[in-house]
Amino acid sequence: MNNKIIIKSLVFSLSIVFIGVALHYVYGATLLRDENSAGWMLGVLGTIYALIGAFMLVSVWEQFNSLGGAISEEAQKITSIWNFTDYFNDDIASAKMQKVLSTYIDTVTVNEANVLAKNIRVVHPSQGLVAIMKVIDSIEFDDKRDESAFKAIIAAYEELSRVRSSRIQLSIERIPKLLRLLFLLMSFLMILFGLSHMFNSIALYISGVFGLSLIISLAYLIIDDLDNPFKGMWNADFEALDHAKMYINAVVHTK
Repeated sequence: MNNKIIIKSLVFSLSIVFIGVALHYVYGATLLRDENSAGWMLGVLGTIYALIGAFMLVSVWEQFNSLGGAISEEAQKITSIWNFTDYFNDDIASAKMQKVLSTYIDTVTVNEANVLAKNIRVVHPSQGLVAIMKVIDSIEFDDKRDESAFKAIIAAYEELSRVRSSRIQLSIERIPKLLRLLFLLMSFLMILFGLSHMFNSIALYISGVFGLSLIISLAYLIIDDLDNPFKGMWNADFEALDHAKMYINAVVHTK
C-alpha cells in the first residue's frame, strides 16, 4: 500500500488518540456514567456507517476496474484496425494509419488523461477518430476478400468509438457530493462517539480509539483515491495502449 496513505492515517489516528487521552483524564468519570445510554447510539451509527462505507468502496472499486477493462478493450480495437489496414498492403494507407493511431494513443494517455483528471468531459468523437476514419476511407481494394476485410475494419472502428465513449464516461464519474458529505459527517460522528465511549482501562481505551481512527481514515482515503483514477495512489493503467502503440510501430505484415 502507498506509504503516504499509511502515514496520513497513522498521523491522524495518533492525533485522535492524544485527544482521547486528554478526554479520558479530564472527563472520563463523567462519560463513564453515560456509557450504557450512549452505547446503543454508537452501535446503530456504526451499522449505518459500515453499510454506506461498503457501498461506496465497492462502487469506486468496480468503476476503477471497469475503466481498466475499457482501456484494454480500446487497445484491442486499435490493434484490430491496424491489422486490417496492414492486411491490404497499401503502403500509403498503412503509413498514414500508423501515424494517426500513434497520435490517437498519445492523445488518450497524455492530453485526455489530464483533462479527465479535472472531471471535464473530452470531445467525442475526437479529431483522432475522424483522422482514423479518413484513412479508412482512403483504402483501396479490388477483390471480395479485401471487401470482407474492409467490412471488418469498419466494424472495428465502430467498436472503438463505442469503447471510447464508455471509457470517457467511466473516467468522469465521481461520488456525488452529497453522498461524500454524508460519509464524511458519519466518519466524524463515529470518531466522536468512539472518543466518548470510555473504558476503565486506559490501555484498552487507547487501543480502541487508535484502531477505530485508523480504520475510518484508511477507508476514507482509499475511497477518495479510487474516486479519481488519474490522481493519487491508484491510477488508470494505460499500459495496454502503450503496448498497442509499440506493436503498431514495429509490426508490418506481408501477403
